[in-house]
Amino acid sequence: MALRLLCVLLMALALACSASPQGQLADARAALADADYAAAIDAAEAGLAGGPDEVTAWGLELVKLEALARTGEGEAVVALLDRLGSERPNDVPPSQYSATADQLRVAGKGPEAIQVLDLGMKRFPGDDVIAGLIDASAKAPSADGGELDMLRSLGYVE
Repeated sequence: MALRLLCVLLMALALACSASPQGQLADARAALADADYAAAIDAAEAGLAGGPDEVTAWGLELVKLEALARTGEGEAVVALLDRLGSERPNDVPPSQYSATADQLRVAGKGPEAIQVLDLGMKRFPGDDVIAGLIDASAKAPSADGGELDMLRSLGYVE
């Protein structure tokens, strides 16, 4: 009987932890590692809705950003990264823009990847890595022409 009660308590504790923002962060990270991007996004959003502390909220935002980028949700990624960079400029380094742009490009969202690099260039105008990625995209744009069109619209090429 005591063993049964202990099992019930442990199961209740496990469910409570998973439902907390910290538990949702752990779930979101696990789903991201398993390439289950929809589950990672869902867990991140649930965790953010649960009123997390600042550190947990930041982790949830980063998991959500990466999962959205890897699924090719270009517009959502650009909007989220722009918001995060505005709200927490000291926490979004140039490497975040480069990594997110790469994730979008791998997901087949070249124009949105260029938009992310443009955001990064506006925040870090002297960053050689971001400038190099923009230059590389101009020299070898995606076959569909979307990247080149975006580069033109943003004034990087004529």
